[in-house]
Amino acid sequence: MNFRVLLAILLSCLVFVLSISGCGGDSASLQFGEIVVDVEPDDCPLVWALTGAGDTISGTGDRRLTGLPANENYQLQIESALGWATSGSYSESFTLSGGEVHTVLFDFQPLELGAFVEVPAGTFTMGSPLEQAESYWDERPQHQVIFTRDLLVKVTEVTQAEYFSIMATRPSAHQSCDDCPVERVGFRDAVTFCNLLSEWAGLQPAYTLDVDTVYCDWNADGYRLPTESEWEYFCRAGTTTRFYFGDDPADLADYAWYGENSDRLTHPGGQKLPNAWGLYDCHGNVFEMTWDGYFWYPDEPVTDPRFDPHNENRMTRGGDFYFGWSYATSSWRATYTAIDKLSNLGFRIVRYADGGKGAIAGSELGGLSAGGGLTIGRDKRIWD
Repeated sequence: MNFRVLLAILLSCLVFVLSISGCGGDSASLQFGEIVVDVEPDDCPLVWALTGAGDTISGTGDRRLTGLPANENYQLQIESALGWATSGSYSESFTLSGGEVHTVLFDFQPLELGAFVEVPAGTFTMGSPLEQAESYWDERPQHQVIFTRDLLVKVTEVTQAEYFSIMATRPSAHQSCDDCPVERVGFRDAVTFCNLLSEWAGLQPAYTLDVDTVYCDWNADGYRLPTESEWEYFCRAGTTTRFYFGDDPADLADYAWYGENSDRLTHPGGQKLPNAWGLYDCHGNVFEMTWDGYFWYPDEPVTDPRFDPHNENRMTRGGDFYFGWSYATSSWRATYTAIDKLSNLGFRIVRYADGGKGAIAGSELGGLSAGGGLTIGRDKRIWD
């Protein structure tokens, strides 16, 4: 027999044998598929679960699941948790085809909370002197403020990445900058962030949110917005000058992003020089929310003051990337409302240094009412 004819017969027989023995991609192999679970980063502890044909399969981290029945509907879902946020979905539903290797990616961003500094209790003079040029009448009279508790203050304003890791949303107008301050958030967004961050940290949330009212428990050890007087105290860091570095606006560019050097954009926190207590961007970048309403200053000394708003106006401090130097002084005051979500308005968080976990809530919610000679101030908005 011709050798070539014999070789052709042998090859035909081999193909036939493979086809009846289950090799070579026959219909039997197409009855199954594989699912690859890809979880980023590698240390993500969140539990995922696969449901569909047969029993539920669950686990953490990366996994390759083999021998799964094909032509079945599957759902792969991963749990959500504070401090772990994703721009994608928490679940994916799909039909697994025969022989298919289907990959599902869960890409998370874990919370990496920035540093805090401890600001000691003490006394300072709040407001500006009459002779300070470019100051305003509502920065006077200067008065003594006494603080009886040490405070932990975040070194920078809350960043876009920190906000996203807790709230799972990116509201900022100035996108693609994880280390820039978050902005275009409202007052309720800010206090909700504080409460969820406290829960993540095992602390007692400071705020109670009703439909139209927010109460603050001043005995809680959780994160919160500073009061207006706390803000000026930690901004000044022991100074009495127009800015925390001195009086000359010509030096402001070394310490702040403001209207003259920012290109009308926010910038990553911590790029300019800090104050004496190690806090960055108290001047410029974005205005910072405080808890207090807008009142005229008292004549007499006050201790641990906090003043609930009497209307929709709350105080904001620090200047921003848009306006000039006179808005960025240590004493300049402006207002925002609870519904404002502005591209130049963000926030910095604080908490009491002596609270500790499990602090007992006090009966006084909402702080002090207007009193002690305070007079209601008028609207002084930071944006039109």
